[in-house]
Amino acid sequence: MGRKWPMTDNLGRPADTRLMGIVHNALRRDLDRARAAISAPPFPADAQRAAIAGHLGWMMGFLHRHHESEDTWLYPEVRLRDPSAVPLLDAMDADHQRIASAITGLTEAAQAYAGSPAARDELSRALDRLTDVLYPHLRREEDEMMPSSRPASPSGNGRYRRAARRRWGSAGSAAARIPRYVQVEVTTAAVPEAVWAVLADVTRVGEWSHECHTVEWLDGATGAAPGVRFRGWNQSGWARSCTITVCDPPREFVYHTQGGLLGDSSEWRFVLEPAADGGTVIRQSFRILEGQVWADRLIWRLVPAHHDRLAALRGDLERLATLAARETASLPGCASVRT
Repeated sequence: MGRKWPMTDNLGRPADTRLMGIVHNALRRDLDRARAAISAPPFPADAQRAAIAGHLGWMMGFLHRHHESEDTWLYPEVRLRDPSAVPLLDAMDADHQRIASAITGLTEAAQAYAGSPAARDELSRALDRLTDVLYPHLRREEDEMMPSSRPASPSGNGRYRRAARRRWGSAGSAAARIPRYVQVEVTTAAVPEAVWAVLADVTRVGEWSHECHTVEWLDGATGAAPGVRFRGWNQSGWARSCTITVCDPPREFVYHTQGGLLGDSSEWRFVLEPAADGGTVIRQSFRILEGQVWADRLIWRLVPAHHDRLAALRGDLERLATLAARETASLPGCASVRT
């Protein structure tokens, strides 16, 4: 550890540097969260992807302005008052030059990621380049320039917490209780085409789902295709409109639920992969895309079955597999839409 430089205010008293410690912790926390969110499945859907990209862009703007103010006002003043601090300030200046280039790279990568999920790897590399130079700089500032700082976590208001949930899901809210992501899989002897025939005909969901008993196509549609909408009713009597976002027979079927009484949104994803013995591995995942804390608490109290959905969802797939095994003819994967 190098020489500690005691920061002082205009009256010569030790400066309170706790705010800088809070800022440093917040930067590390959200950069680490962003890396975690894009590093492993389930990768962020469109709404979360846009929220993460926007937040990273805002953070880079803030970090640039923060360093600009240090370069313009703080460091020159310290050089005049304390010549012994010049070597440390020279090192900090050099850090700023390297960080500025990484800020530009991450800003551009975040903009690309906002426009397309294909930029995820580019964003991951940009995050690595920034943190490789930023984290040692923050540590140098804390060890040598902020000996009296006491880092703490920022206390956010409701607006901050809502934005955090959009970016990080359950990681952004300690109050969330319902699992935000669940995945199950089963293997059936049926070929993928037979599984697809049952799965993509959403009017048959009631034959295998433990929760949804009736489904109807909307807007004159008669079959599955991207953008097609349907409405389903669950055992509680609630109706929910859904939109198909991916229809890739016989491999992947995805739809999103919207709105409803609770104002939430979720994604249901089914992936079919050929099994080694000639059958099919059916993988189903569910994740909450948008949701309010009050709705999470209400569901926790009123629907105990949602505390842990693994067994119920696995049972759904087992029934789907049984139905698919009975299919004797392959049907077209995605039917045309008639409006």
